[in-house]
Amino acid sequence: MLLSRNKLSGAVCAALAISCLCLPAQAQTIDYGSLEMLFGEPVTTSATGQPQRTSDVPVTMEIITAEDIRRSGAASIPDVLRTHSSLSVWAGARTSHDVNVRGFNQAYSPRLLVLVNGRQVYSDAYGNTFWQNIPVQLEEIRQIEIVEGPNSALFGFNAVSGVINIITYSPLYDDVSSAGVRVGTDSYREGHIVHTQKFGEKVGIRVSGGSTHADDFDEPPGTGAFYDPANHELLMDGIVQLTDDSQLRFEATKTKARVAEYPVLYTLFNSKYESSSLKTSYVADTGIGTVQANLYRNWLKLLHATSAELTIDYKNNVTVAQLEDLFKIGNDHTIRLQTEYRRNELTSNLMSAGSEIAYDVYAGGGMWNWQMRDDLAWINALRVDHLRLERSGPLLANPLIASNDGFDKSLTEISYNSGLVWRATEKDAVRLTTARGVQAPSLLDLGIDFPFGPITSLGNPGLDAGIVTNYEIGYDRRIEAINGLFRGGVFYQKTKDIKGIQALFTGLVNQPDNIGDSSSIGLELGLEGAFADHWTWDVDYTALRADDDLSVNMGGGTGATVAVPYNGEEATPTHTLNAHLGYANGPWEVDGYAQYVSDYDVLLSNGVTYDPVEAGDHVSLAGRVGYKVTDNVTVALSGQELNHTDVGETAGPEKERQVFLSLTASF
Repeated sequence: MLLSRNKLSGAVCAALAISCLCLPAQAQTIDYGSLEMLFGEPVTTSATGQPQRTSDVPVTMEIITAEDIRRSGAASIPDVLRTHSSLSVWAGARTSHDVNVRGFNQAYSPRLLVLVNGRQVYSDAYGNTFWQNIPVQLEEIRQIEIVEGPNSALFGFNAVSGVINIITYSPLYDDVSSAGVRVGTDSYREGHIVHTQKFGEKVGIRVSGGSTHADDFDEPPGTGAFYDPANHELLMDGIVQLTDDSQLRFEATKTKARVAEYPVLYTLFNSKYESSSLKTSYVADTGIGTVQANLYRNWLKLLHATSAELTIDYKNNVTVAQLEDLFKIGNDHTIRLQTEYRRNELTSNLMSAGSEIAYDVYAGGGMWNWQMRDDLAWINALRVDHLRLERSGPLLANPLIASNDGFDKSLTEISYNSGLVWRATEKDAVRLTTARGVQAPSLLDLGIDFPFGPITSLGNPGLDAGIVTNYEIGYDRRIEAINGLFRGGVFYQKTKDIKGIQALFTGLVNQPDNIGDSSSIGLELGLEGAFADHWTWDVDYTALRADDDLSVNMGGGTGATVAVPYNGEEATPTHTLNAHLGYANGPWEVDGYAQYVSDYDVLLSNGVTYDPVEAGDHVSLAGRVGYKVTDNVTVALSGQELNHTDVGETAGPEKERQVFLSLTASF
């Protein structure tokens, strides 16, 4: 269903009314390459709308550059992310991953906002990200920004544990064209092409495509036949310089994937995905500031099949309209006003035939960046989300909800970010931050009504949003003696109203519910440097202590117990340590990576109960050797889990040693 004219115009008019209160500003559209040359290091504009170094951003952020991605030898975005200790990355099968920031990882982890050029790529049906379905090639990514902690007010909907912000090269500002193949163990084969084409000075288009096939990891005995993974992606991205002060950008994507995975029921599913998206953006420097409007729509189809012949399918469509204005008041105050409307719709055989669960979200907010002194800035952001739920069509005979009128619910939540950034010296920066993030219930949590044997699964339209509150101190220092940077920080985080699945009426009914709270305290340290012209190195360490305070017997007639256990505390490793050493000289590049993860527990279902399975502490080694045959052709040999044949990260198949040989040509 397309966004209705009345709803879209209402959202846009509200934003225009706010924007008309603004004062003129001097601003320009984003050219990351020029900004990087100006600052002499990677730059972000995503947190405040202004170009900033990571040490000046009012959040904890790490930037993974295109060079970092290339030299990692990784074949997927999650394997790039696992080089950072603040991230928990699980491989449940060769192309199936779960990722979360600062512990509390779980199957179909729902706490992470993942964006590609500002467009959400996570699914609202489960609230998770299907990483194998992200429609970009590694070779077209300019940088990946890892933003830690709740950041809903700065980044938007569902940014509760953190944000993975993927930024691709610009079709207008960057000239990036390459093609390559990669082959590896277990019949791995992959090919990609990326091409940027400019038409004069005012039009640029980038097209890309990729295809991957492989044999999956060895399945555990008795789990049935796995799908061997396959992925296919297409993308087109274009920018038109309409005037000296305005641009129009359009993007279109299409993906198909098949994968074996362990989703929320912690049992083997073979899954097939199809997704597509359309997005258009308009940005202009005007008399009232830099105004940007975005409109996009995502389509997602998913088909699950288990070894027990249970088949699940759903269609999830989301339409998002956004409008913002960035402007200055005097020299010291930068303001960003934003408004957003989103429509989410879900149909599934997990619901009665012909029924649909949907919600509308109306959001508004703003950011104020006050440069109090040359060395001191205070940044505040506030966002209000108002969600209105609805359901239509037949409803399963329901002992808890008599009709669709029970789904006429709404919730309103406030999120905020506040950060004080003090640049004590040219080398030292201190950040004091606090934030509140909001995790809305997923569509399936709200509206499922599915009979499975003697047990019925029912949605809960009365679910409360999960709330994550964070307090943090961060410190950065540039160290000339090692030509490097030290980063450190401590944080305390509280999560309220965790969502779990309760068993009601002596176990005959399962229903999502808010099952309790949790808290965590963490220490993060990082150090990087370079020596002897050709060598670079970095090491980072994260220590986490997590504590769940969960409720049981939460009502429901005869008493409720947890039907599908939540084990956030047990799933959080206490220690994670990463180290990297790199060498580059002439045509040669050599990089080695080591990661230590302390033990944690994951869950496994046998069809009746859910049992914890220990993922023991382990050290994993990875590496890459690259050689430039010519200025435009590179051959590389890379590998993961080089020190052992396999390691268990989930209760699914053990992650196996992988070795890849790649050939890439730029043109």
